Amino acid sequence: MADPHWTSYLGIVGTLTGIAGSIMGYISLKRSAQIKALDLRIELKRAEANVRSKHQSLRQLMNQANASRRKVASAKGLFSSSFMDKWNAELEADGKACEQLKTELANEPTDYDCLSSKELESKLIACHKTELKIQSLLDKYQASIANDSEQARQLQQDKQRDFERRFRENR
Repeated sequence: MADPHWTSYLGIVGTLTGIAGSIMGYISLKRSAQIKALDLRIELKRAEANVRSKHQSLRQLMNQANASRRKVASAKGLFSSSFMDKWNAELEADGKACEQLKTELANEPTDYDCLSSKELESKLIACHKTELKIQSLLDKYQASIANDSEQARQLQQDKQRDFERRFRENR
């Protein structure tokens, strides 16, 4: 008769084990949510630093591209042309877009401890969208500088050929 009495203790032990397991599961869930939020904060701060760095590079690149374009246009005799008017209009529009992006960056809070995971995710997505806008402008002005360099090289070659041709004709 001792056997049936002993098996009832197994049910109590099983119940206590189940309760302890559910408590441990809840604690683990809370802990993983905290770790996820920490990871998102770190990723957001890293992305924000990248965006700020790219934005600063963009302003410098725009100035460099403008100087390059002016030199090439001057060498071609197109400095006061509709070509340069169009360039200046694009540069001005992109400058305004760059300033708008700068104000968006300035409005970002630097303390993300009070934000929830969902808010951190939405801020991270917004930061990536801003980075894509900046990257497209960076690509545009890098291509512009490369194009200007090619045109300047071509002009230099043309001048060299003209010089050599004139030299041969005068001999």
